[in-house]
Amino acid sequence: MPTTDMYLLWVVFLGCLQHQAYTQRPEIVDEIFPEVKQKGQTGYLNCTVVNKGPGSVVQWTKLQTVNGGSPILLSEDETIVYQGYNHGINEDSGLDKYDVQSRTNGRRITYMLVIRYLAEEDNGGYVCTIKIPGVEWTHWPTKIGQLTVQIAPKILSNMKSLYEVDLGSDLQMNCEARGIPSPNITWTREDGRSLSTGRLQSQGNPLTLTAIQKSDRGYYICEADNGINPPAILRVEVAVYFPPLLTPVESVVGQAQNRRFEAKLECIVAGYPVPAVKWMKEDISGNRIEIQDDDKYDITKDFSILQSDEFWSTLLVKNVQAIDYTKYYCVGHNRYGNGETSITLTETMECQGPNCPSENCMNILGNSSVVTNRPITEMYLLWVVFLGCLQHQVKAQRPAIVNDFVPQIKKVGETAYLSCTVSSQGPYSAVSWLLFAPGDNILIYMTTNTEVFTGDKRHDIQVKQSALGTTYTLIIRPVSEQDAGDYMCRVKIPGVSLSEWLRKRVTLTVQFAPEIKRNMKSLYEVDLESDLQMDCEARGIPSPNITWTREDGRSLSTGRLQSQVKLQYNGTPLTLTAIKKSDRGYYICEADNGIKPPATVRVEVAVFFPPSLTPVESVVGQAQNRRFDAKLECIVAGYPLPAVKWMKEAENGNRIELQDSDKYDITKDVSILQNDEFWSTLLVRNVQANDYTKYYCIGHNGYGNGETSITLTETMECQGPNCPSEELVGM
Repeated sequence: MPTTDMYLLWVVFLGCLQHQAYTQRPEIVDEIFPEVKQKGQTGYLNCTVVNKGPGSVVQWTKLQTVNGGSPILLSEDETIVYQGYNHGINEDSGLDKYDVQSRTNGRRITYMLVIRYLAEEDNGGYVCTIKIPGVEWTHWPTKIGQLTVQIAPKILSNMKSLYEVDLGSDLQMNCEARGIPSPNITWTREDGRSLSTGRLQSQGNPLTLTAIQKSDRGYYICEADNGINPPAILRVEVAVYFPPLLTPVESVVGQAQNRRFEAKLECIVAGYPVPAVKWMKEDISGNRIEIQDDDKYDITKDFSILQSDEFWSTLLVKNVQAIDYTKYYCVGHNRYGNGETSITLTETMECQGPNCPSENCMNILGNSSVVTNRPITEMYLLWVVFLGCLQHQVKAQRPAIVNDFVPQIKKVGETAYLSCTVSSQGPYSAVSWLLFAPGDNILIYMTTNTEVFTGDKRHDIQVKQSALGTTYTLIIRPVSEQDAGDYMCRVKIPGVSLSEWLRKRVTLTVQFAPEIKRNMKSLYEVDLESDLQMDCEARGIPSPNITWTREDGRSLSTGRLQSQVKLQYNGTPLTLTAIKKSDRGYYICEADNGIKPPATVRVEVAVFFPPSLTPVESVVGQAQNRRFDAKLECIVAGYPLPAVKWMKEAENGNRIELQDSDKYDITKDVSILQNDEFWSTLLVRNVQANDYTKYYCIGHNGYGNGETSITLTETMECQGPNCPSEELVGM
């Protein structure tokens, strides 16, 4: 054939090849469906491609990053090139942050991007791109998938928890929260009363109160909820400035004289800022005399549990005499003004109050005028008998803890109620809840009467009266692991030695989900035929059960699918004997005690063994002189991972080591099935007659050598997916 004709045929042939290559160009065929997951879960984005040539690479790129940073290339085909901070490895599970898994269905290859331990910064777009050699990047096929990570609400830390306002003013209370999806804001009053609008709740932010009244003061609850548990809560106090308001518990108090009895005068004090209080007494001339805390008078202050700006002020008048019968004033002052109330102490014929002696004791003395006319010795004996009667009566009326204490078992996050009911509690007895500090016998004061000392907002005390007596309920909400322990209800009785104070103990057990200890090994490297013990220690209440399984679902070397052990303090290991190569892989330790969620740890067993090499095809065919390529592949296994080289058998039978060059392309693809396996590929370009020979895939590690051979033979037709059609070849 003339040279010009042959030249024209080659031009047509190459143009046809170019056209066919264009029509078989790689492309992304399906849309990438949006993924919506909650924080801590795992997200999956699928990218399906067709006509992926041997030089093309499928890339996943994170499009949007924190603070608007540049896109980050995550993967190329199945190889992860970025794992983020800490290399992306989770301490507990040992799994990487990112992974790519591929599956092939005919011409379609799906590359699934796996994103574990989802966090807020994982939100955004993820780009799947086919990188095509020789094509400008602006023409690479590209599609975007959207990942939405749902985040439970979180109220911003700069929100105010206290508003101090004047009477008659207006107030806007802010409660801003963030979360995905955007949370809804609901306002309520903590005490269950209606808002100033007349409704029980208000939707949205901010909450507006107009023409503030004293009744508006107290605690308000802002709840942010977007359907992702738990909702966020902010407790906001509204403190209203107002002058002291004082109210007597009883405006007239009676008590008999000359019998060593006491009178208790009480007033309720309200005001903000909290008023300073003093007690005054009206003398014979009508002047007021300020009363001091001394042997005659006892002045105490008890804060109310109803309002933070209210408390009880008590004046105890001891050994009431005739001169004590007068008017008393409870006087309060703050910078917004003054206030007072009065209480009159009057004489009665009989003793008033819970600690009065009985009529029988009083009858011992009889009429006071008769007593004073008796001989001194007889009067002395009468007083001895009278005091003995009083002592017996007081002892008979001593306080007692009357309810049974039942051990409490609560889960983390629940509410614990510890109740102590005290009968015949005198006015000076004090009921306290105390906690035995863990590890020693030191007692920590929690409450006394209605006052909470811990400073922990989770702690509260409720006091209720009933026919049995007064019940003091210690409330802990929500319960945490640190709240577990022994609690004591103690009743302090004045005039009685410490050893005789009443005491009763109750145990609070807090159940919590298992936690596997952080120092557990996640990788064991062992020799063939050796024995192995894998530890998995966990804590939790109740004590968790440990279950071992293989991640791939295969049976353990014991022949069973799982091994169950009851965890002791020092841990109970899974034992593998006479280790085989088949024992290598990932094992899952799960600790479960019935409290969700169970804890898991992923443990890898790596077995040292020499290289084992297997050809994908032991004979590979390709035609020559047509610029076709031949792909020779072998599967390499071994631990540590073997170093691999390819060699070619020359005409004289000698082996020649091949180098990565224009003629040969040597690549390695790590398998996702085993960490100790990978694919090694030798690509022979532009196959010629001298390429038809035997090739050797050779591996080496510290435990030995291994090899396999693949023969490249000549065929009449082009072999492989990138061959031109029959019509082109026949031109």
